[in-house]
Formats: sequence, C-alpha cells, structure tokens
Amino acid sequence: MSAWYEDWFNSDEYLTVYSHRDQQEADEFAATINKLVSIPEHSRILDLACGAGRHAIAFAKLGYDVTAVDLSSRLLEIGSQSAAESGVKVNFQRANLLHFKSSPEFSVVLNVFTSFGYFAEDADNFRIFSIAHEALLRAGLFIFDYMNVEFVRKNFVPHSIDSIGDSIIEQTRSISKDRVNKSICIKSGGKARVFTESVKLYSAETLQTALADAGFRDIRLLGDYSGGKFEADSSSRFIAICKKA
Repeated sequence: MSAWYEDWFNSDEYLTVYSHRDQQEADEFAATINKLVSIPEHSRILDLACGAGRHAIAFAKLGYDVTAVDLSSRLLEIGSQSAAESGVKVNFQRANLLHFKSSPEFSVVLNVFTSFGYFAEDADNFRIFSIAHEALLRAGLFIFDYMNVEFVRKNFVPHSIDSIGDSIIEQTRSISKDRVNKSICIKSGGKARVFTESVKLYSAETLQTALADAGFRDIRLLGDYSGGKFEADSSSRFIAICKKA
C-alpha cells in the first residue's frame, strides 16, 4: 500500500486544491529571502521536496543555479513545464528523501511550504535537517518553512466546502496524536475521489532544538512570507533561516 503523499501528490486533484498557492506567492517569498540574507550571485540552491517547483523557479528567476528534488513524478513533470514556460532552467531530480544524499556543494538549501512531517517516525522527519546540513557548503543557509502549530490549533477549521472551477472540494480535518489529519473529497463530473493528508505537529521549541542538533546555528525566525517577525501565539508560519556551523 502506497503512502498518502504518493497518491495525493501524483494526482491532478492536488494541483486543483492548492491552485491558490501560485507562482506569484513563491516569487514574492523568494524576493523577501533575497532581501533579508546575502546570497552570492549565481549560487547553487537545492530545493528539497520541491513539489511542482514554484520556489525553485522563483529562485532560478533571480539568477541562481537551482536543483530541485521530489518523489512525485507528476509534480516534477509540471515543474519542468512551468520552468520552460518561465524561461528558466531548473535541474529537476526524482528521489526519495529518506535515501537522498548530496555532497556539500550548495550555498542554500530550501524545504518550504510544509514539505515536512509526513512520516510516522520523528527520526525520519528530522532526517531532512541532516540532509540539508550535509548538502551545504560551510556557512551555507538552510531555509525551512513549516506551519506554526500554535496558530493551527487556535485557528483550526474542522470542515470546509469550496468550489474551484467545476469541482466541489470538501475537506474534513482533525487533530489526533499530534498529527493534523485531513480527508479531501473532490467531486467533479458526477464522480468523487477521496485523498488524505497527515502531518506531524512540532512545536517551535522542538524544531529549534532539532535544527541545532543537526548542526545549524544563528537561527533566525520569520512568521510569514513577507518576512514578519515570528510570534509564537499569532504567526501563521514557522520560517527558520539558519547557518551551517
């Protein structure tokens, strides 16, 4: 039996449900990061769990040499098409992050848009921090973007129904055993398909400790894609910019 993320991220329905997360949003986030930190011109950037490549494309537009890795062949195909349409080159690679290895050759590593917490075991989830550390040159930057758990708990919406194009999307959410679980039913053309999402919830304190344990220092926290300060009680995102020791 395949894992939930293998079925969901290889489906066309995934792109429908998250169509509001567009290239413009990724471009603006990349521009924010580019203003906040000094990334040398033509630096090599690695995007781990890149999905359809929005952020990889955004950094490629800024002139960086970008490699993007994901498990979903469908999303990598979409990413390749989008990069070509945007007039940029991204080196897309298919790989399972649990087994991915890289020599230290990147100035920046990205793991963004909650591409984290999918696995049942903490050791598997936190392995991505070690992978990022190994892939970075000395003093390289790791940019990690995850949901702020306190915000999720305080603003939890157990049920929603939306209409996107000719599709009706019904989502049922629950929190159980420190995981946020979601059932997604997409109805279109008289047919219905159901997918799931399940992401482990980690506190800001736990994430900062895990980043430090992986060898990162000078951890700077942002609370949104515009670069706002992280506030544990109110920020929508937990975004860490940290340096390889």
